Amino acid sequence: MVRVSATSRYSHYLLIIIIALLVSLISIAFMSSSIVYGTTQGAVLAVDMEVEPNDFRISDMGPDGNTGFGVSSPAVAYNTRSHEYLVTWSGDDQTRDAVEIRGQRINADTGQEMGTNDFQISQVRANIDPEFRAFTSDIVYNPTADEYLVVWAAYDLLSPEPTPGGIYGQRLDANTGAAIGTDDFRIDQPITTPGYLDTLPSIAYNSTADEYLVVWESDLREDDNPSEIVGQRLTSAGEPVGENLAITTMMPYGLDIAYHPVANEFLVVWAGNDDTKGLEIFAQRLDAATGAEVGDDDFRISDMGFDLDLNFVVSDPAIAYNDTRQEFLVVWSGGLDDADINYEIYGQRLSAGGEELGDDDFLISTIGSESQLYTANEPTIVYNPIDEEYLVTWAVDTYFGTMDAEEYEIYGQRLDGVSGAEVGDDDFRISDMGPDDNSAYQPYSPAIGYSSKNNTYLVAWSGDDNTGPLVNNEFEIFGQRLVGQQTLPPTATPTATSTPPPTTIPPTATPTPTPDLPPIEPSRSFLPLIIR
Repeated sequence: MVRVSATSRYSHYLLIIIIALLVSLISIAFMSSSIVYGTTQGAVLAVDMEVEPNDFRISDMGPDGNTGFGVSSPAVAYNTRSHEYLVTWSGDDQTRDAVEIRGQRINADTGQEMGTNDFQISQVRANIDPEFRAFTSDIVYNPTADEYLVVWAAYDLLSPEPTPGGIYGQRLDANTGAAIGTDDFRIDQPITTPGYLDTLPSIAYNSTADEYLVVWESDLREDDNPSEIVGQRLTSAGEPVGENLAITTMMPYGLDIAYHPVANEFLVVWAGNDDTKGLEIFAQRLDAATGAEVGDDDFRISDMGFDLDLNFVVSDPAIAYNDTRQEFLVVWSGGLDDADINYEIYGQRLSAGGEELGDDDFLISTIGSESQLYTANEPTIVYNPIDEEYLVTWAVDTYFGTMDAEEYEIYGQRLDGVSGAEVGDDDFRISDMGPDDNSAYQPYSPAIGYSSKNNTYLVAWSGDDNTGPLVNNEFEIFGQRLVGQQTLPPTATPTATSTPPPTTIPPTATPTPTPDLPPIEPSRSFLPLIIR
């Protein structure tokens, strides 16, 4: 028989007590982690980027419940001084078909409207032509002057014969939205040729010289070329600097522009049909000080298909400047013009000199399926320097039929600012137009702004909804605020906890007298328990 001493028995009891305490502490820690962070064991923490209210209404065009009034083409700019957004759009309000550019100031902290409701920015019917309408606005904030510059195209859309139109602008006080300077000043050079049309303006601010560059689709040379891209430099007061700039003779299918403050250059991007390369995404660098072209002429960015392969289609490019790495990211909609292939959103990183960086034409959206011809289109993009990532948003549509499991909505994707790799949820849904599983309601033309003060975004779009007094086909401007990752709740990683070492051991029943227990050695004290 093996003889067990009293000291061995006490050591055995002590070990059992220690193990029991450890098990209890671990169980409590996991339970606390689940309670505090809203997770259960084995669950992954999912955080919704949306900030209430959901899909809040921005515009109020015409009487509620009346589908005779509408909106289109919103744009968003962020005011870094007053910490607010300005949203602009094209719409008719009190008078049907009196389509003007209107705006609404939005508090970046709360999403609440500020100032005059749906204030009118353009005056094309009064100042230009009573038959003209204003469309496709773009907007930029000037922090030096603390004002906005809004640009748009104006023409007679309802005339049986195309009439000459133009590109116009309006300066606005950033604190009130009040007009500054000349109303509806002309930016392009007037041409009286029948059928001449300037449209799709895009604007960027040159912080080095405190001036702007506006680019648009035009027919400047009055030749056989159906369309091309033209630009005009403007002072901060809206005065022209030099003549109109001929940037490319390609016919564009969407264009955008961004400014690189370190290189003091603009980069203009567009979808164009080249005689030797087919329909692809192209770009042109411009010296911001002179407007002169820099580097290769009309250099190609995308490689969506073989040269001159007309089965591949691209459109709607958008560009953002990454001021952390001093590079660009260009995104666009593209795919095969085939019933078995869907249109998706693609991207390409570019250096300041226009060299391609990283993966070629990397895929961003994955909306499509084999059973439906989905199209992801109208992408827009903004860079977030706090999280060092991009946010890309787009609209989903179909060429025919209805969607099976998804709805026509606005979607988004976060991208790493270093590599362009996807971050977070794949193709997360932003809008909720109409009832679920009802494709009769649809959003269009997303626009996006970013607030560096509280690391939040504002996504705006035109769409029809069934909330409140609204009815189907009554289009208004809606918005959704999203929060950046640095301001999200912490992940499920509780802080370290510690348990003080026990000072006494409860007495253990024994039939025989026992000596006093030896003190617990320091090496046997409990160390802080860290749950990872």
